[in-house]
Amino acid sequence: MFKIFNRISYAVVGAGLFAMLSQIGTFNFLSNFVGSSLKTFVREMGTCPSLVHNIYRAFLFMILFLVIIIILNMFALHNKKSLWFYFKHAIFAALFYFLISYSGTYKLVGKFTGLHETLISNNCPTQTAILLHTLIYFFILFSSTFVPKYAY
Repeated sequence: MFKIFNRISYAVVGAGLFAMLSQIGTFNFLSNFVGSSLKTFVREMGTCPSLVHNIYRAFLFMILFLVIIIILNMFALHNKKSLWFYFKHAIFAALFYFLISYSGTYKLVGKFTGLHETLISNNCPTQTAILLHTLIYFFILFSSTFVPKYAY
């Protein structure tokens, strides 16, 4: 019972962070924190996240995800794992985040599903696209907990 709860909570935390960091408002908020030389570059790219900005978001995702799962597991008496275990999961979760939240992935899914107009607006992902990719991210992250070497 505890293992399935841990797996679901791991995927829910990841999906929640995915949804939060994929919002355009979060992109605009985070663009204020990049260095001054990068601010001009980010502004020239428009309102959609660029590849460089997506790398920043994936790194931020990894740090936030690592902190949250460590804090959640500090209070769990039944699930004491090493810090390296959580760090590996945070790296894999950030890699999945980077791949799924990349704007090219939204465009590719739009072409395959035939929903390009619904998922992409002004070359940016819509709220429907972010919701769809959040669900995909949840299922990928939940499925990754069943890999024997990295099982949660």
